[in-house]
Amino acid sequence: DYAWLPDQLFENLGNGTFKRAQERGFSATAGPTMGTIACDLDADGDQDLLAVSDGAANRMYRNDRGQFVEAALEHGVAFDLKGTANGSMGVDAADITGDGLSEILITTYTQQLPTLFENSPGAFFSDTTRIRAVGISLRPHVNWAVGLMDFDNDSDTDIFVCNGHFLRNADVLPEVTRFAVPNALLLNSDGRFAPNSDQQIETDQPDASSRGAAFEDFDNDGDIDCIILNCGSAAQVLENTTVSSGNWLEVELSGTTSPRMPVGAKVSLIAGDRTQSRELSSGRGYQSHCGTRLHFGLGEYDEARIKVSWPSGIESDVAEVDCNTLIRLVEP
Repeated sequence: DYAWLPDQLFENLGNGTFKRAQERGFSATAGPTMGTIACDLDADGDQDLLAVSDGAANRMYRNDRGQFVEAALEHGVAFDLKGTANGSMGVDAADITGDGLSEILITTYTQQLPTLFENSPGAFFSDTTRIRAVGISLRPHVNWAVGLMDFDNDSDTDIFVCNGHFLRNADVLPEVTRFAVPNALLLNSDGRFAPNSDQQIETDQPDASSRGAAFEDFDNDGDIDCIILNCGSAAQVLENTTVSSGNWLEVELSGTTSPRMPVGAKVSLIAGDRTQSRELSSGRGYQSHCGTRLHFGLGEYDEARIKVSWPSGIESDVAEVDCNTLIRLVEP
């Protein structure tokens, strides 16, 4: 047990120092925060904040012109479908449905399902965990960091989840779990994430009690790898050796009018009749930060069109980009 404290916002002054900015809407709320993410949840062009809580209502801070309004209940992300305040741990956001809006996946405590909140215009979220068949195999375990990425380059979003209890003697508990258990990779099959045998991660490294995870194409071979932070044991580097089902593109952005690292920029990639979108974020999930490249699986397509909405409001458009390459785009 521990005392709840208000979430805190520190404003970057641009000279290597920060100041507290509680007056922007954070002084009146407190909770047992575990994971956080900053992204444009309501599609209005600025960064909102989501703080997920261990056994209490989640909090969504909607950014209204630099002032933050706590509106999790209004937008449907405070509780799950049954109105339960789960033991929320980690969180990630990505456009899973292909409509340009960010969905949210929150990992949870043992004997609870991770919660998938599906976004609709106006940032009204619905719990579609059961419809999308998310996480039945994860229910026995405590889930921590989560990554929503295309791990097999087939042009849809998959799910990676870190698992592990915090009690070393968890095997004597009735939850049917252990301190060290396998992590999970759930591949997207037509919008569902049922854990078939070929959808589980295979690794030659021992089971551990994992916590944080960073996802990036670390070896520059066109697929997403993973570095995992473990509790009480060494970190693990997992190289993705999946037999790829498709082509890929990676996008690296550099701002000019926008900040050099243009957090909040949105990239839409159009290949054939399919449009994917990803947002550049900084720090997300649980004890985690991913790289600044945006990775897209293309499936069978060998070229794509790339549109960028920069934080400054500038739009850019690059056509006929060849597949299987890293492209660096500078804000015009």
